[in-house]
Amino acid sequence: MHPRTKRIQYRLSAEDISSFHRRFVTLTTLIEETGYHRNTLKTPLAAASVNRFSPEGQDFGPVYLREEAVKALK
Repeated sequence: MHPRTKRIQYRLSAEDISSFHRRFVTLTTLIEETGYHRNTLKTPLAAASVNRFSPEGQDFGPVYLREEAVKALK
């Protein structure tokens, strides 16, 4: 809980973050890993029809399964 606003704050451990990045990527992650520009990465993802990760229709934003994204970039 934030001491001033009293809002709940969620925190992730380093292991939680590492676990996330082993399974998922974002464009920001791909930029850091490849050095390519955002638009350069979007093109092959779209061409390979890599969709955002959305289990049961839930939208988590621009999060992609790492396996699908890496395959599309090769």
